[in-house]
Amino acid sequence: MCWKLRLRLLNFDNGADMSYIIIGWGAILRQALDQNRLEKPFMAIFSAMAWLRALYTLRGESWMGPRLLPILSALKDTLAFFIVTGTCILAATHAYYNLQLREEPIPTYGAFLQVMRLGIFGDFDLFEFEGVDPTYKLGEGEEWEPQDPEPGATFVWAHALFYFTGIGIAILLMNLLIGVLGQNFELYQDQSAMLFQRARAKMLLELQARPWRHGLSSKDLVSWWCLRGSF
Repeated sequence: MCWKLRLRLLNFDNGADMSYIIIGWGAILRQALDQNRLEKPFMAIFSAMAWLRALYTLRGESWMGPRLLPILSALKDTLAFFIVTGTCILAATHAYYNLQLREEPIPTYGAFLQVMRLGIFGDFDLFEFEGVDPTYKLGEGEEWEPQDPEPGATFVWAHALFYFTGIGIAILLMNLLIGVLGQNFELYQDQSAMLFQRARAKMLLELQARPWRHGLSSKDLVSWWCLRGSF
């Protein structure tokens, strides 16, 4: 029984529904406790999840399901790749943290932010990555001109980490991710009909398992679905 309960909790649909309910009730309760101000963090997450939930419910529609399900399946099948990428990000973050290059806003998040900007988004400032800031000098014509800072004590190690993160993560892993996603999408696109029928059958089972199933038989559910023109 415990194993079956664990499998149900680890299910993607059940986990998403549970998170949606918990965050939704949390946003409503926090808003009810203080009606003089707008509840921002929980309500923002709840609103975003409501849009994603509305999109996910379209998986049972014939005009959207065969196109949506291959995308979701391709993303799920790249879990191992994301684990490898996440481990490389953590390794670079730990190395950056030990170099003590950035202290703001806090050393841990400062290191993680710099590595994420460089490795995932390809956005970087080499001086900022090194932990030094340029200065400005008043030049001719009363204009302030930027001056490159002097190399710091960790100049060599910071640049070595910069090349490791830039080449290893931003170039190799990110381009490999594009190839893996493209291959997985083509694979699941060929199976779109099977994925669509499986998703629709699962949705029918979920409808039958709802509390009001006693007032509506399974035959009525199938008839109602057929009347919608989905089959």
